[in-house]
Amino acid sequence: MKKFFALFMFFVPMMLFAALGSQISTAPDGTELKWEKGKWDFFIMHKSLIENVTGEATTSPSNPQADTCIEQNVGSTYTLTSKHIPEDAEIDRAFLVWLSTQDPDNMTGPTDNSVILTFTNAADPEITLTQEVTASLQGNLATTQMGNFEYEALNMPDTQTGNMGIYTYRVEVSDFMKEIIAMGEAKGMNSGEALYGNYNVKGMKCSNHQNYITTCALVGGWFMPFVYTSKHINAKNIYFYHGLSAYRFETKELTVSGFELPDEAIIKLGFVSFEGDPGLASSTGTTVLGQAEPEGLSVSGQSVSDDFAPLFNNCNPPKTQDSNGQSFNYTEMFNSISSVFGWENINDYWCIGNPDNPLDETNPIEYAIDADIMVVDAGPNGPFNGILNKGDTNFTIKIGANQDQIYTNMLIVSVDTYNPDSWTDTDSDTDTSTDTDSADTDSTDTDSADTADTTDTVDSADSDSDTSDSGSDTSDSSTETGNMGELNGECYPNGTCNEGLTCSKNNICTKPLVLKKSGGCSILTVD
Repeated sequence: MKKFFALFMFFVPMMLFAALGSQISTAPDGTELKWEKGKWDFFIMHKSLIENVTGEATTSPSNPQADTCIEQNVGSTYTLTSKHIPEDAEIDRAFLVWLSTQDPDNMTGPTDNSVILTFTNAADPEITLTQEVTASLQGNLATTQMGNFEYEALNMPDTQTGNMGIYTYRVEVSDFMKEIIAMGEAKGMNSGEALYGNYNVKGMKCSNHQNYITTCALVGGWFMPFVYTSKHINAKNIYFYHGLSAYRFETKELTVSGFELPDEAIIKLGFVSFEGDPGLASSTGTTVLGQAEPEGLSVSGQSVSDDFAPLFNNCNPPKTQDSNGQSFNYTEMFNSISSVFGWENINDYWCIGNPDNPLDETNPIEYAIDADIMVVDAGPNGPFNGILNKGDTNFTIKIGANQDQIYTNMLIVSVDTYNPDSWTDTDSDTDTSTDTDSADTDSTDTDSADTADTTDTVDSADSDSDTSDSGSDTSDSSTETGNMGELNGECYPNGTCNEGLTCSKNNICTKPLVLKKSGGCSILTVD
């Protein structure tokens, strides 16, 4: 979000803060944040706590900027629905993470280590719970503090602008989520249904001092990553990594390890960063740094460490020109627009924010926060086949930052495990449907914030469509099995099907996915 002018040269030394952690995160209780040999999955709720009110920081319609902190006593709200998690989801662990700017005139003062988390159930508003979430420690911005899971901070003095600094807290809220489930079950709800509803975070202090406004550096928001189990999902191994780091006009390689990849691995990467915004890229670089580095994320495997393949989707699209119309190949990864995947199908995703129109009020962006889930498919027809291989115990992610200065916060790695050695459960209730309902990928999804009060809303029509979608998928999965190579039949031994069909990860012949437009996003759906 940084403006590109003379003060750039003063940011060069601070680019090389410690990188996002390459080792699995350890929680304050001493446990490693990893989940193996089970039917695990994860989801990330997220919302901004800043907004564009005055327009004083916005440089162009294609590059809108936040300039105001949302009222502390209002906060922002995320609505969790049946699109996000199944109705039988049981929470294992959950963490509330918030990031904010510190008042430049109070850098040695305490940072805000406490916020208010409130839940209200969608079906029964009487099921409500409020908790003051407080970290066990309280830091300040006197110095940069890196590595600790619960608290990190970046002190970023600038000789022209003055003091600036950001900090983040990560606090476990597993008991809060489990209490919601208990309250719902007492009223006859399934565990996941009890969790459907509004999650509001308020009370976070935020500074929109002119030091942040004049440099387009205002940040503030929250996210909640959680890991759950369900009989409806495939077995996965999940790993958390953390690290508050600053990047601008540079690339950084992060090698993650602590796992072993199965054959034809399907990996989901949940990557949370702050301060990126749409429509900001420069191909020319500066006299200090030379040629500009392209924005984006790319992945290389253990055996082909110098071969990086880019990550992109319709929410984070590849671009061929920079902000000035000059030829420049990059991926707009850090754009305040996030790709969100549903739990039923790896190809069912939608965009929070419209990549074609960042000012779209029907699907607004979340200012200065990206919580993207990207799929890394190393299957026979996947773009990462041959790059990620069976037995690999690490892979490398390359983070490319261009004119946007970005702050990494967390990375979540999920690896599907199909082989019997990893998971022997053969529960026949597991959903194997590969159908993708285009109604589920409506670009006006309820993840988007309401621009009037920053609160997500779910109308009855949307709720009903979720229920009917689930029902239709169940019906699809119970369709009579076809002959080998035919629709709904097993794939041929060589992994192919009859003409017009494709072999799914479940070894079933299905209709291929095609790109269709839905609002601002192109989505993958069954034709």
